[in-house]
Parts: sequence; structure tokens; C-alpha cells
Amino acid sequence: MSKIVHKHFVLILGSSIRHSLFLYEILRCGFVPKAIVVVKSKNPVRQLRKSPSSTIISILQTTYEFIRTFFSMRSAKRFMNKLNFIEVNDVNDNKVLELLLVNDPSLVFVYGSNIIKAELLDIDALWLNAHGGILPGYRGLDSNLWAIAENKLDKVGVTVHVVNSRVDAGDIIWTEGVEVKSILSLFGIRLKIAQIMAFKFIYFLTFDSCNISKVAYRHNVKESTYKSSIDARALVKVLANLLNRKEQA
Repeated sequence: MSKIVHKHFVLILGSSIRHSLFLYEILRCGFVPKAIVVVKSKNPVRQLRKSPSSTIISILQTTYEFIRTFFSMRSAKRFMNKLNFIEVNDVNDNKVLELLLVNDPSLVFVYGSNIIKAELLDIDALWLNAHGGILPGYRGLDSNLWAIAENKLDKVGVTVHVVNSRVDAGDIIWTEGVEVKSILSLFGIRLKIAQIMAFKFIYFLTFDSCNISKVAYRHNVKESTYKSSIDARALVKVLANLLNRKEQA
């Protein structure tokens, strides 16, 4: 095993079940972050009005995740109650900056957050982000859903990239595809990615500035498409493409 470089790391996570599962798996492997920032989910009623299709599929996925991880999450509470964490509505809250300055991490790993502003990125640390989707491909929101809607199944998966001032545009460290065979597997895709990320996390703890430059490759943003929340028409295409895929199997 390679030497662990980042013994002092901070996690910035979303507040969904998959993010809790990711954290639980890391803790079970013996890796304890210096601190955790939990970025709370937006009001679901407001989100439903703004992006109904995206919110509905997210609710269905969350329900599936809850059922699949119910017993694991009950066990996880005894780990998580002892951790140093804060909850914020916005990752750019001053409390996050203060936490990073106090804990002085060498690695900040982001998995589920709103856009991070330059003031935070000025903190001297290796900033990595887990993006749901293969890059180059789809940047922004609902990337895996957009990939299925446009029948680009080779772009379904997860990417870890360096965080910079642009959305999902930093140098790419690692990618892994996830196969989606059915509508049921669509519900479980976020959970699958969380498990992949947890088992791969030790890999990123061994990265220093030298081997980052050896492994990372430039993300040509011109090869990617920025997308916002998926709309109703595209969601219908997602379901149609998955049904056609099942019939062809």
C-alpha cells in the first residue's frame, strides 16, 4: 500500500443518505476526518416548484437509498455522533472558512455541495471533487440522467477532479463507469457511486503534489456540455432508453 499523505483531511458532503453511507464506509475503514462540513439540502417544496422532474426522480432515488441502507445507517450513528462537524446552508458560509483555517487540512474532499467560491479555494490544500458523471461529458447537475437521456451510456459513472473556479472543469484524476440496465438500477445509481467512492477514497489519501501531476490530465471543457436540472422531456427519454435497453437484453 502507498504511504498515506493526507492524515489531516476535511470532507465537504451533502446531507443525503448516500453521503452518509460514503462517510460511514470511510469510518469503518479507520479513516477519520479532522472535520466535516455538511451542506444541507434545499427546501424540497421550493425545489419541486423550480425543478419538478429532477426533484421527483431524486425523491424516488432517496426512498430506494433509505430502504437499502436502513440498518447500516442505524449502525452509523454511533460513529457520526463523535465527529467534529458543522451544518451550513451554503458551503461559502464564513463558518466553513473558519473551520478550514483552524483545522489546516492538506486535503479537502468535496462530495455534494453548491459552487465553491475563490475565497475558500485560496485555502492551501489539495481540493478534489466527486462528480456524478464521466468527464469529459456532462458538467453541472443531473449529469448521469442527461447521459442516459441522450443515450451516451459510456458517460454514466463518477469522476474525481481537481476543484477550480469553474464548475466541474478541473484536471481529471480518476473516472469509473457504472452500468445502468434498468429503471430499478437507475434508482440505485447514486448509492452505487457512493460505495465506489468510499472504497476508492484511500487512493486519494496517498496523493501529493508530485503524483497528482503524473496522474491528472487536463479536462478540455469544450468536450463537455454544461447542464442544469433535468426537465420532463429529458426524463421521459431516460425512461424510454432504459426500457429499450431492457427489451434488447
